[in-house]
Amino acid sequence: MTTTTEEKPKIFEALKCGKCGKLSLPPAFACPYCGGDQLSHAPLSGKAEVYTYTVVHMAFGAMAKKVPYTLAVVELQEGVRLMTIVSDADPAKIKIGDRVQFSHFEEGQGPIFKMA
Repeated sequence: MTTTTEEKPKIFEALKCGKCGKLSLPPAFACPYCGGDQLSHAPLSGKAEVYTYTVVHMAFGAMAKKVPYTLAVVELQEGVRLMTIVSDADPAKIKIGDRVQFSHFEEGQGPIFKMA
């Protein structure tokens, strides 16, 4: 039996299509916009704005200990949107358009952002 160990990403990055130039988030085997298969890694600034959000008051498993927390869709400067947790957001004060910044990756949760 062979096992492989994937190295955790050290930087926040996307995949850039060599055909149309658009960015998408991994994993991907082809560009979701044009179908091109020439994907390369492209670093992202990590700077984003809150596109939409919800405050989670009931969760399960490991997330149950974190309630209430802010689950948001953020739009990166580069135009890519992703769902993330904004770790230090005050649920009573966060609003659409707030600036956020990539903080770190968390096992089982993905990229975590914080207020900028």
